[in-house]
Amino acid sequence: MNGRDVLRVIEEMESFYDLVMVGRRHEDSQLMAELTKWKHGELGSVGEILASLNIGAKTSILVVQQQTRFWGSRDPEESTHLRR
Repeated sequence: MNGRDVLRVIEEMESFYDLVMVGRRHEDSQLMAELTKWKHGELGSVGEILASLNIGAKTSILVVQQQTRFWGSRDPEESTHLRR
């Protein structure tokens, strides 16, 4: 699968799903390296592609980002170990 195949799959999703959820960050891979050739901003590679396809009228898009720090922490080491 290459970047163009991913675009084709994304375009086809609008007829199957009401909600598409994607992550903003990703592990390094050959496929994602191809996708990052396109301009991407705050939504990440896949999120920007989904937004630019203008499928939002039929499909809702939720872009999530993992937060490793909790609000108010001043110590970066402490922020990675959330307390219960």
